[in-house]
Amino acid sequence: MAALALSLTRRDNGSGITITLHEPDTLIGRQADCHIQLEHALVSRQHAKISRRLDHYYLEDLGSSNGSLINGNVVKEPVILRHGDTLEIHTWRFQYVNLPATTDDPITVKPAESLLAPDRPALDGGRKLDAVLEISRRLASNLALEEHLPKVLDILLEIFPQAERTSIVLYEPTSGQLVTKFAKSRSADTAQTSAISQTIVNKVFQEKQPLLSINAADDDRFDTSQSIIALTIHSVMTVPLLGIDGDAFGVVTLDTGSPIHPFNDKDLQLLTAVAGQAALSYESARLWAAHLDQIKHQAQIDIAQRIQQALLPQSLPNVDGYTFAARYQAASAVGGDYYDMFSLPNGKICMAFGDVAGKGIPAALLMSRLSSVVQSTMQFVDNPQQAVGLINNHMCRENLEGRFVTLLFALLDPNSAELSLVNAGHMSPLIRRHNGKVEAFNHDSGGIPIGIQADNRYHVQRRPLAPGDTVVFYTDGITEAMNSDRALYGSTRLRASMQLCDGDAYQLGDRIMTDIQQHAGQVAQNDDISILILARDRNSP
Repeated sequence: MAALALSLTRRDNGSGITITLHEPDTLIGRQADCHIQLEHALVSRQHAKISRRLDHYYLEDLGSSNGSLINGNVVKEPVILRHGDTLEIHTWRFQYVNLPATTDDPITVKPAESLLAPDRPALDGGRKLDAVLEISRRLASNLALEEHLPKVLDILLEIFPQAERTSIVLYEPTSGQLVTKFAKSRSADTAQTSAISQTIVNKVFQEKQPLLSINAADDDRFDTSQSIIALTIHSVMTVPLLGIDGDAFGVVTLDTGSPIHPFNDKDLQLLTAVAGQAALSYESARLWAAHLDQIKHQAQIDIAQRIQQALLPQSLPNVDGYTFAARYQAASAVGGDYYDMFSLPNGKICMAFGDVAGKGIPAALLMSRLSSVVQSTMQFVDNPQQAVGLINNHMCRENLEGRFVTLLFALLDPNSAELSLVNAGHMSPLIRRHNGKVEAFNHDSGGIPIGIQADNRYHVQRRPLAPGDTVVFYTDGITEAMNSDRALYGSTRLRASMQLCDGDAYQLGDRIMTDIQQHAGQVAQNDDISILILARDRNSP
């Protein structure tokens, strides 16, 4: 029987191992299906072959890039192996031993991977599963997003003992760049972090495929950057981090400077599995963090909604001979429509009704400010023209982002039944006369919206209200309500709805809101809706 005894010239950890030769051929090379696998970039995929011919074994170099030596001589053609011959391939040295065919001595057979690293555990399925379970266990114990990826680096350095540096690169949507967020090195100098070619990182990120380089210095896929040279990087693995949707959100890299312990295909498979579990855990933590942020945001919105509702009048004045009604429906949790109605010390009723440009929280904030300005202004003046001028100047002084407010400001004198109105860029109110006719205030008397130009002069319209007359203030959320055919509710339908209701402010408010809903159907509301109604009783003196 013939056998090869192996010793490693770069290691001092024993006398080597013995490997039996295969019949009829024993293939030696870097490729995984070789009988003796030597994992190094300077070893060809199929480097050499030992074949049996009759009673002799022959060594043949298979056209390798760096050659094979027998007893120090380059093998140019098949040569007969004789007992004690020494075969050298790169840093590996084999000695041919021709054991007697009748020997009863056991032959020690080692896996091919042990030729590369006798003290390194084989990457079998059990180790792979253990690694995935370990990273899952550790990451599942903490959902703090900022702690997940640094933990991954610690785990990777444990799983891959030959790795010297590791890093995680994440995609930043705002800049559109891949940025190294976390890095770790076994070196005491923490600045010695992985600095892999940006071209390779981009390639792995874009193609979403892992990449292995056994010898980075000789790999033409790398740009031979100074980092490869300065950090003596020999072998590199780069794997994409894939989100739940299958898109890459980052890249993880490992590198080693050891020429004896380069990464191999099994290492890449393990890293890919571990990175997949890490990415899943990270995505779960990210979604959980987003969920918590959403809960916090919703809680803040709920508070803002309650505050805004508190700014609207909780009850309307009770005045003999008149009824008042209001309806408000925001398109989102908070809105920019505004109304207020309160009694003044002189017995008059102040009515303010506005629409802030925009929607949502910015509009709601401006609406709350307008509410306080109106209330404070009316403590000192009772002239509508003067009041609107002061309100406008205040809003102009502290206007932000060019936002403005269209405003109807009115004073009702219950004794004289006269309504004094200032229109600052809003739609003219509609009046339903006691005879059922619906008409608008004079459009020509409207001024520019509040918050655009300081010291603007506004004009006052005065209209007497007869018994049975009803006045409706409304926002464009009513007339622009849209159905599935993209048809608007419009002022014509609003007037028709007013004509069908006789002199009751509460019934008219309900009727208009119901009619808008019937028109829109299942189409979502896209703007705030507000109505303020005052009606003089038909039987009032």
